[in-house]
Amino acid sequence: MYSKYSLPLYLRKNYKNDDLNNDSMSRVPCSTVVLKRICLILNQYAVRWKSSQENSLVYYVYIINNLRHDIFNIKLKDTLPDGVKFANTRIEHGRYKKYNNKIFYYINRIEAFSFCKITICVYPVTLGKKVNSIEVIGEEAKCTVNNPCKVCSKVN
Repeated sequence: MYSKYSLPLYLRKNYKNDDLNNDSMSRVPCSTVVLKRICLILNQYAVRWKSSQENSLVYYVYIINNLRHDIFNIKLKDTLPDGVKFANTRIEHGRYKKYNNKIFYYINRIEAFSFCKITICVYPVTLGKKVNSIEVIGEEAKCTVNNPCKVCSKVN
């Protein structure tokens, strides 16, 4: 993680209860990055999804505005390494473009005390490899988040 403007950034590990195998609830580790001391928060977690055809990972990324005013022009770059097939993505309050193994998200505005949700579905084909890296680029800060937890970032 780095900040172009040396703003305070920190990574906080959280847990979310989720149903990974459609049979029992499990605690899923996720990572949270806080930029500018609780103003813009990136929270990412993933769940495994087994379909009749392939196993996939579904990432849920929340960009949370914890300020009393709106935040504008937020950009995210999602880099998928070789061996990971992109399935689909959805973004609330924004748009995206896909180019090779990179997905660029553009969020025009996140209202005060609100959030934007991004859903990414991928088909990893290389076992044991990291499958997602999110880079957040704001007007005053830039940082990269690699989800460090095994359930979220690797396929076993």
